[in-house]
Amino acid sequence: MDNTPVNDAVHAQNGNTSFEIVSPVHGSNKVRYTRPNGKEVLVLLSGKMKVRFPKESSMDIPRDKPVVVEKPYNLYCPDGPGTGRALRITVNP
Repeated sequence: MDNTPVNDAVHAQNGNTSFEIVSPVHGSNKVRYTRPNGKEVLVLLSGKMKVRFPKESSMDIPRDKPVVVEKPYNLYCPDGPGTGRALRITVNP
């Protein structure tokens, strides 16, 4: 599930669903894509965070709306490494 480098993380799992708080430590120039096994829901908790998809532009993760991803993606904090935090919920098939 996780190949996004984080400076701290809290993990929990319940059946096919896992929960994690992530805070990317690499900037936008270090691109490693997370390849989800199922749907992942990203909810911004603090700071700013962007999600980038291969061969596409990046988009802000809004503070008031979850983002659902099913294809490879990369997370980064535009204000600097570790300045944003998001809840990542993974639902495995």
